[in-house]
Amino acid sequence: MREHWDALATGAPQHLDFLVPSRLRSYPFTLTLVDEELMDGKPVRRFLLQLDTWYAFAIPPISFAYATDSKTIREYQGASNVRDPNGRTLNVRNELPGRSRMTMADPQPLAEPKAAHLDGVCTL
Repeated sequence: MREHWDALATGAPQHLDFLVPSRLRSYPFTLTLVDEELMDGKPVRRFLLQLDTWYAFAIPPISFAYATDSKTIREYQGASNVRDPNGRTLNVRNELPGRSRMTMADPQPLAEPKAAHLDGVCTL
């Protein structure tokens, strides 16, 4: 989200592949800015993540809100990796208070691995 913050702020839908761990693959999705609002008196941007396929009508979208100042997630609504007693995925709503994260992680330790070329070969 942080890397694409400015592009998302334009309101133009962004097309991306989104990893679905329970399916062990990624799917095409569209990410759209829905609106800007206040949450606990602080401005947030609300986004909608929808499957970008012909059968998208059968899969509910995911809604989430990010703080505009810190670009940290404040709310998530949608499918989870938690299952009910019958094995069906539960839909959840998680609110993350803005005061729960005091500092941002240092991005420097991740810079080198992020830039590394993946060659598809693992050695032990």
